[in-house]
Amino acid sequence: MDNNSLAGKTALVTGAVGGIGSAVCRDLAAAGITIIPIDIDAAALEALCQKLPARCYPLVVDVSDSSAVSEACQRAFNELAPADILVNCAGILSNNKLAATEVDEWRRVMAINVDGSLHTTQQVIPHMQAQRWGRIVNLAS
Repeated sequence: MDNNSLAGKTALVTGAVGGIGSAVCRDLAAAGITIIPIDIDAAALEALCQKLPARCYPLVVDVSDSSAVSEACQRAFNELAPADILVNCAGILSNNKLAATEVDEWRRVMAINVDGSLHTTQQVIPHMQAQRWGRIVNLAS
């Protein structure tokens, strides 16, 4: 695929300051795509945006919080443009073996790793449907 065909698009990337997320942001930015990176680490988001060769609108938000995701995305979409591309790569690990994992810890992992993808996908779908174009990539590691 010719990267120039994506120039001018906007991408929302969750887990943006992690290894995979930051690599995704760099590659998309190099293709001329505006980046809306999401993560909970404000300082790391700012540092990431300083390194990107494209316009960047960082969002400090916990993807497990549907209301916070909705509010942040709507603010970004109103100021820039709705996301044409969504890359969900936010994720955390449990530090315990299965037998030692508490239910609350399990729920937190699922809330970020699974529910977070639902929350962001719900924000981009209306625009993608209206323009009859969009790409959603869900990653796990």
